[in-house]
Amino acid sequence: MFEDSKTPVITFVPYFLLINKLSN
Repeated sequence: MFEDSKTPVITFVPYFLLINKLSN
């Protein structure tokens, strides 16, 4: 699972930033 961590991160980072923006 962590071997392909780069691919999930690409999806997770923008999603996390979006949630962070909405939280503020």
